[in-house]
Amino acid sequence: MLQNEIKGRSLLSLFSFLILICVLVSGCQGDLFAETADLEDQEIDSQETNEAAFSSQEPPEASYKPPPDEIKFGKISVNQGLSQSSVSSIIQDNSGLLWFGTDDGLNKFNGYEFSIYKHDPENVNTISSNVILSIFQDSRDQLWIGTTEGLDRYNRANNEWQHFPLDQAQAIIEDSSGVIWVGSFAGLFHFIEGEEPGLVRHTPEITYALVEDSDGFLWVGTNQGLKKLDQDREEIAQYQKRGADENSLIDNHVRVIHEDTDGDLWVGTLGGLDRFDSASEIFTHFVHDELINSSISSDTIRAIYEDRSGVIWIGTDMGRSRRRCPTDPRCGRSRFGR
Repeated sequence: MLQNEIKGRSLLSLFSFLILICVLVSGCQGDLFAETADLEDQEIDSQETNEAAFSSQEPPEASYKPPPDEIKFGKISVNQGLSQSSVSSIIQDNSGLLWFGTDDGLNKFNGYEFSIYKHDPENVNTISSNVILSIFQDSRDQLWIGTTEGLDRYNRANNEWQHFPLDQAQAIIEDSSGVIWVGSFAGLFHFIEGEEPGLVRHTPEITYALVEDSDGFLWVGTNQGLKKLDQDREEIAQYQKRGADENSLIDNHVRVIHEDTDGDLWVGTLGGLDRFDSASEIFTHFVHDELINSSISSDTIRAIYEDRSGVIWIGTDMGRSRRRCPTDPRCGRSRFGR
């Protein structure tokens, strides 16, 4: 078992690299990657299930942003071992393990198999709910889990769970000063340590997503649009859908935010996926189209995560999507297929 776990971690550490190799050589196939030599769109399986999705692109030497019609998605399935197929959150921890939050348990993937963490009503030292809304690892290697029943802090060294009451803990981050921020149905909170650790409310709006960007600004996704807070955590800008303006936010119900290695924000909403260029303040939209096989599989975006190799993982509530890159050395013709 120990040998399998060690091998699994080694496999996981090569996971993203193998995706890129599969993209750049012909004839690479498999249940996980489903790459083909001719790079045609291909169904991985026929099940109409909710799945985790991922996006792969080799970081180019010079920044290149492919046009929207060249970005396509492929898919992976719950057949790989997820406890449940509606994926709400994804992280890769400091040891390389992947953690997936679902509507029926917390999933840990070691490269070979999934380990499942579920609530036990007879045991207080378990996760507070099986419905996982968010996952975060802080600078002390502690896992913070947001659930429908509150905020949990998991110390893996001693297998200890701490529970903090909160209505729908949707998002968790640690800012550059070491402060933990939590978005919830009750508003935006920050966490204080001490003899009686707990949460202090910062703003009252329902908050679903939080990201501190590379410049120290805090981006807050709410049910009223996207907000930008400065380094003193004062609001300095708000972005909302503006009628028929194609350059504005695609939908005001922002559920997830991610800053990529180019400094662009990816914004997942209930109405589609946006890529936000902060320099031009223009949103580029990606939406599902039943007539276009290369479109994203659902407009309901629940999770976006970029791992240390530059692979972007996406969780939706309807189907799976994967971004892939043909044999352009710059990955300039990256595609999404299913």
